[in-house]
Amino acid sequence: MDLATISLLALLVAVIISCVSSVNVGLLGFSFAWVIGVYVAPQFGDELGVRGVVAGFPSDLVLTLIGVGLLFTQAQVNGTLDIVALAGVRTCRGHAALLPILFFFLTCLLSASGAGNIAAVALVAPAAMRTAQRAGVSPLLMALMVGHGSIAGGLSPFGTMGIIADRNLQKMGLAGHQAHTFGTNFAVNVGVALIGYVLCRGWRNMLPLPLGERAGVRDGGGSLNLNRDQSRATYEPPLTLTPSPQGGEGRVLHWQQGVTLVVIAILFGGVIGADVHLGLGAFAAAVVLIAVRAANEREAVRQLPWGVVLMVAGTSTLVAVAERTGGLKLFSQLLASSAGPETANGLIAFVTGIISIFSSTSGVVLPTFLPMVPELAANIPGTDPLALAMSVTIGSNLVDVSPVSTIGALCLAALPPQADRNQVFRQLLLWGVSMAAIGAIVCQFVL
Repeated sequence: MDLATISLLALLVAVIISCVSSVNVGLLGFSFAWVIGVYVAPQFGDELGVRGVVAGFPSDLVLTLIGVGLLFTQAQVNGTLDIVALAGVRTCRGHAALLPILFFFLTCLLSASGAGNIAAVALVAPAAMRTAQRAGVSPLLMALMVGHGSIAGGLSPFGTMGIIADRNLQKMGLAGHQAHTFGTNFAVNVGVALIGYVLCRGWRNMLPLPLGERAGVRDGGGSLNLNRDQSRATYEPPLTLTPSPQGGEGRVLHWQQGVTLVVIAILFGGVIGADVHLGLGAFAAAVVLIAVRAANEREAVRQLPWGVVLMVAGTSTLVAVAERTGGLKLFSQLLASSAGPETANGLIAFVTGIISIFSSTSGVVLPTFLPMVPELAANIPGTDPLALAMSVTIGSNLVDVSPVSTIGALCLAALPPQADRNQVFRQLLLWGVSMAAIGAIVCQFVL
């Protein structure tokens, strides 16, 4: 057994363990990378060593994920994202058939703006599922719309998925395709969400609900409290949706939330128009909010998605070691032997989709498979590297409404007590598995 085979097996073992256990694959990634680089590689004449292993740590990516995560966690903690959600809900209350569509675009907006798909679902799903139950909307339909809405916005240049995909595309020499990647993923998810809307007969409730049954938003008396000892702002209580015959009173936009929206808008403008580094700019924006006492620093740091950051960092480090030792080249050759230029896009989309059903898309699939694209394209003449990369991202993201993925699980957990959770679980699982096939078909014949 040569070094390339050993490193490839280590990578595959890490992916498999991530599918069948709750162990953070980042921990395995760091451990496997260290053992291979420091102890195994020298046995084959490759003095990789600790420096070689550490060189594979994705510092720029991790910096960006933490910076963006900190800024939008602050926005969630101080109630800014709640205000955005409430404003969206008020736009079509009383028209049940429009509610799933509203929540699709609301979740998409939050996901694309930088909150990320998981955070967007965590924020919107409880309100969406309670609203669906009161308005007589199918819980399956609402889960599909919220899930695919978050996925549709997930490849934004400001979202976690988009950041990971863009960094890998830059390494391949394919920089400047953020808009194309985001737009394609958005269009595909709009398409499958429309299919779900039709299959679930979402148009049945086109007439407005009786006034007394409208899903209104009531201000539960939430307020922005400032803890003088910590000089931090905290918004209480969390978002709630309750029936309100008068349509409900909207929450007051506190100055802290207004400042947060302005700071985020300035950051977006700088990234788009002035080539500001997203991660470092997000850190600076977070510091501004802390300085003016508009954000709870401690709570935001506590709620940062550290598990995802660890997964991405550890997996990327192991992938870098596998690339250095020839493991990625070996895998690409094996995959190329079973695919040709006519089937490569569909095959890679299907494989990554199936793995992503049981594993983390951002923490495992994208960091593992995107670096393989250049070698795979070289081994299959006639393939387009950009199309292959798009197949990986779309194929792996499209299945995330499965209830064994985080997005689907959040929707399932948000179901009201009256809902049949077992039935919705089975329906979401069937939908998620079918999306692996749909993703393969779309990537094969569209990209």
